[in-house]
Amino acid sequence: MKKLFIFLFIITTSIGMSACKGSSSANENKKILTEGDWEYFNAYIGETEGITFNKEGEYFYCCSCGEPVGDSDLYDTYSYDGKKTITLKASYDDGPKDILVNILYMDDKTLLLDMGDDIVEFYNANNSTNCVCAGETDNCDDCIAYLDGYDAYSTILSITNEDIEIVPAGYDGDTADLFEDYKRIVQLSDDVKFYSLFADSTFKDDERVSHDCTYTELTQKDVTVMLEDSSGSALIWYNKDGQITKMIFYGTTAVYE
Repeated sequence: MKKLFIFLFIITTSIGMSACKGSSSANENKKILTEGDWEYFNAYIGETEGITFNKEGEYFYCCSCGEPVGDSDLYDTYSYDGKKTITLKASYDDGPKDILVNILYMDDKTLLLDMGDDIVEFYNANNSTNCVCAGETDNCDDCIAYLDGYDAYSTILSITNEDIEIVPAGYDGDTADLFEDYKRIVQLSDDVKFYSLFADSTFKDDERVSHDCTYTELTQKDVTVMLEDSSGSALIWYNKDGQITKMIFYGTTAVYE
């Protein structure tokens, strides 16, 4: 009987500890989500878009101009299970809708959300570096087709056959210490593609008189060699598993006559 009691005690204690651990993890996730001021720089409109989730169950999704993102209201309610799913209770012109948002990655610096039609990588503006708004793309008609639908604009530090190390755009050697906590390793998909896009513009009296976009497919070896000497800025596309499926290394030059 004594052995049976000890055995049952161990099982009960183990179950209790597992439940507490799960509850603690969920509470920690909720804390990270609600205490973050999550921002994404939308280069198409030249505005920062931000989403916040407060502890009272309301979320706010707007650009720095004060207008709501998309066709939803400026703010609405949400629920979060503390794991991988956020349910937005959004109001639209044709009535309320539940929108399921999947968290592909989250820590206190980075929030990668699958929002259905879009995957968006947000950075926490409550942290010390102004990395969120660094890097604006050149939205000429020639380039826009290549850039459409990107999920993040990041600096690529290194690459292996399976993954890459990234930080937010704006990273350079002089400010490397500010970005140290933002570094993370991201897995590449099996069918990942690499490209370079270079936009060359000439201006006269502050008006652009010529513009040329060069779009080239790269091999992974090309990217490896390129990153041996320095980091590179790239537009990134994610799949719904949080893996990178496409990268465009992007650069511009401007000549003023």
